[in-house]
Amino acid sequence: MATPQPPDPPPAEPGALEPPPPDPPPAEPGALDEARIAVYTRLLDAQDTIAQDRYAHGVGDEAVQAALDAADQGPSAAERREDLYVSALAHYVRALGGRLEIHAVFAESAVVLDPGRPEN
Repeated sequence: MATPQPPDPPPAEPGALEPPPPDPPPAEPGALDEARIAVYTRLLDAQDTIAQDRYAHGVGDEAVQAALDAADQGPSAAERREDLYVSALAHYVRALGGRLEIHAVFAESAVVLDPGRPEN
């Protein structure tokens, strides 16, 4: 004898919203997703660009390394909110056909960074 199956749900009414998709399965512990890797790569590229500018203007290895160490301390809650602000603003400007730029300005030079570059 066959086990009875539950009845099919009734069809959705026209204009009804679809249920949200299920959550993706949890990542393996320690696994990095592609978006985080892309952000980290962009951060390293930006730090390298700034470091090269500083070296060209006579800043030594100790000062550059100290700055990298300070950046590695991690953002505070307020800084994370600022990151969200910059990210949202970059998406908004890009949607309008523009590009948001961040300038690292020093006494003798400036380095232009593009936080609005889409991740690919």
